[in-house]
Amino acid sequence: MPINLFIELYIKRKSLLHFDLTKNNIFYDNEKIGFIDFDDAKYGYSVIDVAITISFLFISKKRGIDIDKIKLFIESYYG
Repeated sequence: MPINLFIELYIKRKSLLHFDLTKNNIFYDNEKIGFIDFDDAKYGYSVIDVAITISFLFISKKRGIDIDKIKLFIESYYG
């Protein structure tokens, strides 16, 4: 499924937002991802956390865009 269609499925979904999903607050082991440190949490459109996290962790000038990790992140976040 193209990534833009994948995100469109969730764009209006509301949930608890982390607002601080940095590398220090995300743990992963194989295909499982966990989150800690919800001090800045708020309620709102979950796509905000997803977009911020994708831009910081999976897109860079040096490495380019890592579509597979983006898909894994989205599936884990919403799963």
